[in-house]
Amino acid sequence: EFLSLGGKIEFGAISETVIKKYLEKGAPILAEVAGTWLYHRAKVSPADGRKPDPIRGEIEGHGLVLSDYDSRKKKIKVVDPESDNPLNRSGVYWLDADILIASIYLADGKAILIAS
Repeated sequence: EFLSLGGKIEFGAISETVIKKYLEKGAPILAEVAGTWLYHRAKVSPADGRKPDPIRGEIEGHGLVLSDYDSRKKKIKVVDPESDNPLNRSGVYWLDADILIASIYLADGKAILIAS
């Protein structure tokens, strides 16, 4: 339905330039990040009840909304549904663009942009 109504799907590399381009237009971006890396938590073992296992464990993905860009500081505003994170309990915080992009790529580089 999205495509039949004139929507289009594009694929490309995630970069600070791309993120900046859309956030400055007011288009939020949904991104999956490596939550274990971003929050400095151990990888977990799904076979062992999600117990921490830094050797055999897996990176846990985590969804964020990217909502704004500060070009002077090169930081991206994040809205995070995880209330139990060490970065900010309010769920709204700014991340260095390079750290955020690295975390996206560690989670297989997935982000969805919905723009008009």
